[in-house]
Amino acid sequence: MKLIKVAVLFSSVLSCTASPLFKRQSSSSYPDPGAVGPTPKDSSIAAYNTAKAAGKLVDVSPATALDGGAPSYPSDVDTSSAGICSWTMTGCFAPDDLYSAPDGRWGVSFDDGPVPSSPTLYTFLESMNQSATHFMIGGNIVNNPDIFKQAIASGGHIAIHTWSHPYMSTMTDLQVLGELGWTAQVIYDLSGFVPAFWRPPYGDVDNRVRAIAKEVFGLTTTIWNQDTDDWCLSESGGTSCTGEGPADDSALDAEMLAFAAMAKSPGLMVLEHELTSLSIGGFTRNYASLLSSGWDIMSIPDAWGFSWYLNARSNAGPVDASITVGGGSPSSINSSSPTKASQPLTTVTITPSPLTTVTLRTSAGLESAAVGQPLADAAATSGVEGRTARVCWGVLALLVATVAWLVQGA
Repeated sequence: MKLIKVAVLFSSVLSCTASPLFKRQSSSSYPDPGAVGPTPKDSSIAAYNTAKAAGKLVDVSPATALDGGAPSYPSDVDTSSAGICSWTMTGCFAPDDLYSAPDGRWGVSFDDGPVPSSPTLYTFLESMNQSATHFMIGGNIVNNPDIFKQAIASGGHIAIHTWSHPYMSTMTDLQVLGELGWTAQVIYDLSGFVPAFWRPPYGDVDNRVRAIAKEVFGLTTTIWNQDTDDWCLSESGGTSCTGEGPADDSALDAEMLAFAAMAKSPGLMVLEHELTSLSIGGFTRNYASLLSSGWDIMSIPDAWGFSWYLNARSNAGPVDASITVGGGSPSSINSSSPTKASQPLTTVTITPSPLTTVTLRTSAGLESAAVGQPLADAAATSGVEGRTARVCWGVLALLVATVAWLVQGA
């Protein structure tokens, strides 16, 4: 009879673990990998509305997309640092942008992964015990989840490069939310880490997009101060660029060595890609020369001593489970501890017997199930799932107490 009771309790625990509270986003509910400006999650919209109501966002219309996607603003819009600070139009950097590493440091990063050529880079970096930042495209992560996991396993720092690689200043606010929010979500789902950094495709960003990235998702905008144009090189030979970029491997090597020979002030953040074996080769062939030139090569957050993620110092953790995707802007990013988001917590303590105490920490304001619909009552959703969680943990604690009772009676 005792064994029957234990079996029933164990069955209850298994059924409880199917609660939505314990699940991450289902892979079937992600946008199409090629979707541009996908419909954002309700939680992203809710965080956006909160930031907007607090006056933290920039009320300006999106740029118009020209042929090829590049942005164009009306003539009366000031795109300089005194106005909306458009990097594409004026090369403007905002005060919080990262673009030149501290003196003597080479903040190494690679864009556009994960793709089939990426494992060669990850294997090389791991063999050199070298960390690097990988600005990843959300659609590529969905298409190549195993390669993404290899990036994590090899010690790579993961950051956001949007869902579909558009000119972000031409996206509406909702499209910006979808591009950043879904990429952050898939990174979290596959790694447990909430990204802290993002790089705008083509460097295209203005203060409207910066504010959404920071205030809704806690992201630091990261650009560069040198560009290899390594993406121009084609696997089939030659270059896809006209009038710019390296013509072949030798030209790319010459660029890399020229960067290595630069003065150490300011430090470097060189735009590189993991798109092809050719772009990867530009780094791997010249890595030893970069080191011998005296550069201290490290991932972008390490160059400043920042935490890698909003909820973890690095891939080694520990992970702060209270921080969620779209939890708003953290108060700071620092070197001593994971950054904190202003997400309220519910703490539930269950003490069924002197033998067992279980503490459950859940984030409040969980998203509603319907994607793209107004977030009508997140608190109500949280309450239902919180009650379910408390029941489940209670059953689990009761099971532990029952097992202890069986042992004592044996």
